[in-house]
Amino acid sequence: MILTEKCKKDFEKWYLQSYSKQEFSGNAKHELRLFYRVPLSEQFGVYLNFFDSLNRAKFVIFKFIKHYDKHRNLDEARNFSISKENEYYNES
Repeated sequence: MILTEKCKKDFEKWYLQSYSKQEFSGNAKHELRLFYRVPLSEQFGVYLNFFDSLNRAKFVIFKFIKHYDKHRNLDEARNFSISKENEYYNES
């Protein structure tokens, strides 16, 4: 799991408020399970939107580009950039 602790809790609250679908309302655990089952490449945009709501998306994007330029692996760059921002969020 990429997000942990406070960051995960706040993300999940934000996600349900931002993306909750009418047909699943009242079943938050199911909606979150569905989100976590999609590939990281699809989750990445949602994570960016979450960090953008905190004015932190540019830092995620910067870390993503820097890591990708060095390693040339999209999944690693996505994982690295979100994980690092998760660490920052939980420490602040």
